[in-house]
Amino acid sequence: MSRPSKNNFSKFTPCHELEVANVMDAEDDVLDGKKKVPDAMMHTFRPGDDIIIQGEKGVLWHGVIEEIRVQHLKTIYKAWVAVRWYYGKWDIADRSIQNDVGECELVLSNHIDIISPQEVVSPVDVIKFMEREAHGPSIASDDLFSRWSMDTTGKGALRVTFNACQVCKKAYNPDRDQQNHCCRCKNWFHIGCLEGIPGGKKGVEKMVTELSMESGLSLDSEFVSILCIPISRGKGYGVVGNGTVIMPIWEEFWKALEQMKQEMGLAWRSHITSDLLEQAGESYVHYQCPICSKDGRGWYL
Repeated sequence: MSRPSKNNFSKFTPCHELEVANVMDAEDDVLDGKKKVPDAMMHTFRPGDDIIIQGEKGVLWHGVIEEIRVQHLKTIYKAWVAVRWYYGKWDIADRSIQNDVGECELVLSNHIDIISPQEVVSPVDVIKFMEREAHGPSIASDDLFSRWSMDTTGKGALRVTFNACQVCKKAYNPDRDQQNHCCRCKNWFHIGCLEGIPGGKKGVEKMVTELSMESGLSLDSEFVSILCIPISRGKGYGVVGNGTVIMPIWEEFWKALEQMKQEMGLAWRSHITSDLLEQAGESYVHYQCPICSKDGRGWYL
């Protein structure tokens, strides 16, 4: 049966979920109908689900389900699925975008096709990477993730969402770049765009201590040493970086300053791990934030 046009598809009855049997690796008895399809081969799909799709010549593609609709024929009901395609790094012709996409990254396009449920292989986890934030869901080196969407209908691909380094105005490629985060202005910067500061850790300690003294807040030396760990991502720090661990401690600090507390209390210790304490004892290169330095009160990364 040929695929319906998008116009005809829109006239079919909407469906909230669809159960599909993936029998690609099933035994002959299952394929012949002599045995029930194992539960492990059954998948229930809903609009919004990320999926793997069987393409031509065994090629696997990724997409997200936009809609599920059912076509009413004379003797049967036929389900169809509208899929919005993800593009991988090497599927993107525009080199200016391709160069900024990670090896395990998927870019959501506005390219939609109608496919048969038999082409749907299985669900897949595509982690949403919130690149503007300093923390978020962990993304391992081999995890699929997505952050951008792109328009494929014009003359060229257009990046819709984009978080540029505030100095070079270029994108962040987790495989290529390392960035540091400023917890004051909330911006990310390529370390190659930053100016190192003399004194390193001592300069950061002084900055944090002076800020706390202005509010009458007494700080534990261990607490200060953790705030001296740069919030970094990319390369050895991973896609998301170490902000997921460190930012909660900064948030405790900001809260204490805002509430004019005299002591930090013990809540911050719930975020402490042995690995974090080990990192606090290491030496780092620190940088001056190019945005915060403009207001006359510098901030170190």
